[in-house]
Amino acid sequence: MTKSLIAVAQVTSRPTPSETLPHILPLLAQVSARNASILFLPEAADYISPTPKAAASVHAHPLDKGKNPFLDSLRAGAKEHKLWINVGLHERSTDPSRCWNTSVVLDTEGKIRGVYRKVHLFDVDLQDRGGPKILESSTTVPGEVIVDPVQTPAGLVGLQICYDLRFPTPPTLLYPRPHILTYPSAFALSTGPVHWSLLLRARAVEQQCYVVASAQVGEHFSGRASWGQTLVASPWGEILGELPSTSPTNRVPEAELLFVEIDTSAVDKVRQEMPLEASRRRAESTYEEARKRRLGKVEEERSGVDTLEEREGEQVGSI
Repeated sequence: MTKSLIAVAQVTSRPTPSETLPHILPLLAQVSARNASILFLPEAADYISPTPKAAASVHAHPLDKGKNPFLDSLRAGAKEHKLWINVGLHERSTDPSRCWNTSVVLDTEGKIRGVYRKVHLFDVDLQDRGGPKILESSTTVPGEVIVDPVQTPAGLVGLQICYDLRFPTPPTLLYPRPHILTYPSAFALSTGPVHWSLLLRARAVEQQCYVVASAQVGEHFSGRASWGQTLVASPWGEILGELPSTSPTNRVPEAELLFVEIDTSAVDKVRQEMPLEASRRRAESTYEEARKRRLGKVEEERSGVDTLEEREGEQVGSI
């Protein structure tokens, strides 16, 4: 069977998992009632805190069964409702003040089938554009692995998270090629209106697959809100469905679900019509040569800067 109904959630995480969970668990029964095969939840579905370092030491837990109350609740829900779940959460790392930003795939028995830790961290200063200054690396340990796609009832699912959306290279490294790319997110209000759907559709067109983006929406606490606009794009780049973006008149909206039918044969058809992967493979040596040339120039520039700084230091020291 090539067709499968999926559910994509849009939620507003609260500052603690215990505050957030009551808004998420009811969604599982709704998804089950529609006979959807998998539920996609956003990045940081467990909590978004005004004190992330302190929260990491208290609320970020290992993924092991029995050690993560939030994840254990979803494990139980997946088993009860015979549902696959993809969820973003904070995972305890080896650094007590920083955690991993992690995407987990659970099967219908509540067992973990896939784990991806966010590679690209949101270190930006958007204050001149009316946005935030955020240094995600101060509270998050970067992941170091682009994991293989996970086989699910909806097809092969490739795991990425939020800011990864701005980097087109990782999806080209996935094998087997996924039917679905996921970008669970908590997108900023300053970037969402212009970049969100543009980038999601671009990834769908480039990779010729469905893109599923479950989003945080609304105000998590005073001073922090997310864009929303949960969205699913087709392998041709069409928007198959979307939920509203954040609204100043509804700062903390109720959790919502978007249901979309996935057809893996549509992915195969687009890839046969326009065989981008074959062109990529033929050009691999060309890409590699250009990459080496670029890295060589970057190293030359760095070496020149280091040498200039050393000379300046010597001159200062001799005054």
